[in-house]
Amino acid sequence: MNFNVFDVAGLLVFTVGWFGYVWYADKHSQHLSIAAHMDSIRRDWITAMAAREVRIFDSQIQSALMQGVGFLASTAVLMIGAMTAMLGYSVEASFSMSSAVFEMGSIGVDWRFKVMLVAGVFAFAFFKLMWSYRLFNYCAVLMGAMPEAAGDDQRNRIEQLAQLHMLAAEHFNNGLRGYFFALACFLWLLHPLGLSVGTIWVLYVLWRRDFASRSRDIISAALAPHSRDSAKP
Repeated sequence: MNFNVFDVAGLLVFTVGWFGYVWYADKHSQHLSIAAHMDSIRRDWITAMAAREVRIFDSQIQSALMQGVGFLASTAVLMIGAMTAMLGYSVEASFSMSSAVFEMGSIGVDWRFKVMLVAGVFAFAFFKLMWSYRLFNYCAVLMGAMPEAAGDDQRNRIEQLAQLHMLAAEHFNNGLRGYFFALACFLWLLHPLGLSVGTIWVLYVLWRRDFASRSRDIISAALAPHSRDSAKP
């Protein structure tokens, strides 16, 4: 593999950008993200669910969450298969790339390595999403075992279910980020600068969605009265 300066810079930006954003979003500024606000709403939902006698509506919500995770996981498998099939056409693809508008697309690192990187990112997303699906499955079981009578047993079960639900959502977010970073890897197939440019673009999109989106402001405003009420003695 012939790494040029653009390839090395792209891999460095891609690696540091992905790990750096995960640290920033999930550790350093977690309390400011839309995911943190949704965790508070998840806890409110589970608390309200425990107080209801009929929980059919709650089970439907849980089923819808699992269907969404399952769809993304199955799509990741299809993308892994597509990338594997592309490896069999590496010579033809490299020749076509060299004659395209992006003439530098076939210069530098082997085209097969780029395809394998895309497949690897989708494999990461698949494992994260499948584990999220299984955790949501566990959540459904805990919902069915929720005691109807209020008391210490119910409060403990609410806390267990809330923690497990937030953990499933965390793995889902990590798997979904894999889809975004896979797009950056796709741009690397077109041009050596594509990985750097794509990674910076993905980081901006993720940051805006997590910390500066209208949906985050709406959810934050909805939580503000709840926070004031909980702060009262």
